[in-house]
This record gives sequence, structure tokens and C-alpha cells, in this order.
Amino acid sequence: MGDPYRAKGWPRVNRETRTDLETFTMRLELLGASPDEVAAVTDGWDDFDGDWTPERRHELLHMGDDGLRGVIVAGREEYDYANTTEEEADARAEAQRLRTARSEAAQRIYGTVPSIVAWMGDDPVRARALRELEEDAEGAGRKTLLAAIDEIIT
Repeated sequence: MGDPYRAKGWPRVNRETRTDLETFTMRLELLGASPDEVAAVTDGWDDFDGDWTPERRHELLHMGDDGLRGVIVAGREEYDYANTTEEEADARAEAQRLRTARSEAAQRIYGTVPSIVAWMGDDPVRARALRELEEDAEGAGRKTLLAAIDEIIT
């Protein structure tokens, strides 16, 4: 047996000194939770009421990364749903629809005029997206396509 007063003779054990809360908030930050989301968890860590129980906390502590990311996303969606007016939701949906139409139009703009008009149909959102793409910097474009687009827009 070695000398107990020598440093090598002492058993060395590295022990985790973080609390469950500290470990959990670090995981949340690594998984993309916002500072506000982490603060909400920290503030309510020991306030058990409703759905927040010691069993639920234990479940979240031992949840895998994918599951915990899903919880973060679901919480954001729930918060967004509860705090968004109908007008704001409609505006977001319209903006998303325009982005989608622009993306689709960019893929179709080099096709034939009949195929582009068929895709456009009578949708003014698609027509506006096509108009933006068809007119170049000088304002030139295929006149037959621009005429069809103008019929839909007006």
C-alpha cells in the first residue's frame, strides 16, 4: 500500500456538482430554447400546480434530446396560438402564401406561357409573384404573359 499522504495515493473522484435545475437549463439552452423560455422554467421549477408535477419534472429531466426539442417547439406553438390575434394569423398566412408562390413561380417562370398561365389560374397571389419575376429591371417581359397576369391582378 502506498503512502496515504502522497497525492497519488489519494483516490480522486470527480463528482457532478450541478443541480438538476442547472443541468436541465443548460440542456434547454443547447437545444435552442430562448432566454425567456429558460427563465420561465427556472421561475416555475418548484411551483407544482396543474400539469406541472414532480413526476412530469422527472420525466422531462430524463427525456431524450429529440423529445425535449419537441416540447420546446410545442410550447412555442401554444404560446403563439394563445397570443396571436385572428388578423395577425391571417397576415402571417398570407405572407407565407406569397413566399410559397414566389418560390414556385421562380421554378416555373422559364416555362411556356400556356403552362405558366395554367399554373397561375385565377390566383392573384400567384399572379403578383409571377409579375415580379417576369418584369426585369427595364420593365420588359413576355407581353402575352404580362397581359394574362394583369387580367388576374385587376
